[in-house]
Amino acid sequence: EKPFYGFFFYLLLSDNNDKNINLFEVCTYINYFQRPSEVEGDSIKVNPIDSRIALENLLVLIETLKPDKIIFVSSKAYNDFKINSTVNLRKQLPFIGSVPHPSASSWWNRSSPKYGINSKGKIATGKEKFERIIRVKELEDDFDKISDEIK
Repeated sequence: EKPFYGFFFYLLLSDNNDKNINLFEVCTYINYFQRPSEVEGDSIKVNPIDSRIALENLLVLIETLKPDKIIFVSSKAYNDFKINSTVNLRKQLPFIGSVPHPSASSWWNRSSPKYGINSKGKIATGKEKFERIIRVKELEDDFDKISDEIK
């Protein structure tokens, strides 16, 4: 197996029809927050205007691109989205899930019960959760499973 150098570069997945899925062809990648961090290398300090613009931008992109799934790879962005979007809005959107960042989080390669079960019946890693989201046609949103995570 080739080493992992980038999110999409070596990650070819096989769907139920045994066709390869080239993520460059089926995925779009954006930064949720639309400005850089105040300090290079640090995480953004989110202000209310950052949250508003990020959500508005995402909604425009969803309307334009009409994705089947939305996958956050930043817990900060995912949590901000959950806090600032209404339940009614989320019900109108396609599948929404979250996985650890492939290059910035060690949890990409670590297993955790919150990532579910992998194809071998063991606790999945963040990468395996991502692969499952990409492969499976019908999924429950993470919101359906984690209803009271943020209050």
